[in-house]
Amino acid sequence: MHVKVANDLSKLKCFYGDNIDVNELQYLTEIIANEYDRINYNLAEKSIISPQISFSAPAYAAGDSVNTILENFYNRTIYFTGKKQNTINKERFQGINNTQLRDEIYEWVMTQDKYLAKQIFPSDIHHKLVFTDSNGSTQENFVELAINSMNMSGSIVSAYCKNPNSAELRILKAAIDINTTKIHYPNNKYGLFILRANEDSGISRDILNQLDDVIDENIWKLENAGVHIGSEESIAELGQNIIHWAA
Repeated sequence: MHVKVANDLSKLKCFYGDNIDVNELQYLTEIIANEYDRINYNLAEKSIISPQISFSAPAYAAGDSVNTILENFYNRTIYFTGKKQNTINKERFQGINNTQLRDEIYEWVMTQDKYLAKQIFPSDIHHKLVFTDSNGSTQENFVELAINSMNMSGSIVSAYCKNPNSAELRILKAAIDINTTKIHYPNNKYGLFILRANEDSGISRDILNQLDDVIDENIWKLENAGVHIGSEESIAELGQNIIHWAA
């Protein structure tokens, strides 16, 4: 390549510095220029011009020595706008499902109020509700309640995900469980607690807007029915919301 584009090899000193000897390189390139004709590449490939010269298919230079040369050149470059600082790549987004969220909320509330945590968080979130009407017929319903005590019931839902459809299904399932429980225990206090994603999660603004719309569209009926809605962006904030509601 240098034979073709670099007539003045002394200019390479600017790039390679002391890593090359321009005089020796000039001598080698002159041999190549005199003996090597690109048109007769196949013929030249079979001949020996010099022990220091070998022909091969076109390729990029690589290896530790080249990397060292390029690194030295980069470090010696004068920047008029300043060097770009190394940026830390954001970790890949990892969603939180309902089970993970319930466990983390429980652990956080335990650190704040151990007695309250043991009172409101059941060991099993699955509950069977039995209802007997005036005619004596019995109806059974099965619900999931992350919060359940003598006078309060509630659900904890993670909307911390990249798929708005997943968030909507989780919220709808929680709403059905709360509404079903209200039929059996109309005098209880009810709450729905949602962990939502924010810009620090790495999710695009477009997806965040879709998640916000899903949450807002599905909770207003519960709010109108007297259900407390706690929607926060962190475990600590959501846990604190639950403590204030349950106190």
